Amino acid sequence: MTGFLAAFAGDRRGVAGLEFAMVASAMIALCVGIFEVSQAYRAATRLKGAAEAVAELVAMRTGVTGDDIGDICAAGRIMMRPFHTGGLGFEIASILILEDGEGSIGWRSDLCAANGTTNPEEVVAGIGLDAGENAVVVRATYLYRSPLLFFLPEPITLRGDAIARPRKDAVGWSAS
Repeated sequence: MTGFLAAFAGDRRGVAGLEFAMVASAMIALCVGIFEVSQAYRAATRLKGAAEAVAELVAMRTGVTGDDIGDICAAGRIMMRPFHTGGLGFEIASILILEDGEGSIGWRSDLCAANGTTNPEEVVAGIGLDAGENAVVVRATYLYRSPLLFFLPEPITLRGDAIARPRKDAVGWSAS
């Protein structure tokens, strides 16, 4: 019996295969993790760009309607491609900065909001707008689901905020 154990301990065949299996599994896990994190970062970057575009599209107008907001949100959804846009939403508001530095909501639309409502004044806090200035505030939220579910098995909520100044005057809201 001791001769068998000595022969087994001295046999070096298959060591390279075992080492490869140990290293390869770690490397594959690392590559999958890098892919998942980079996809989440890419989605966050696209979300920020979509929020900025939506803010700019609203700020270019002198007035918006519910139909306009729907069209603008559709443009924001297009900007999120190739990601699935089921969990994407935009909250849009027109803010006037008061003398005390606080924001007052001129109008607010959550026609294409997805993940609850937020406070637009939070977005403009500390951005340096002067009293009497107007701003269009957009908060975009996206429920990101990883395509592989390896390192990110649960959905994560991404958020992108954007602020744009109207070109002329405050952007008005029309019910039509």
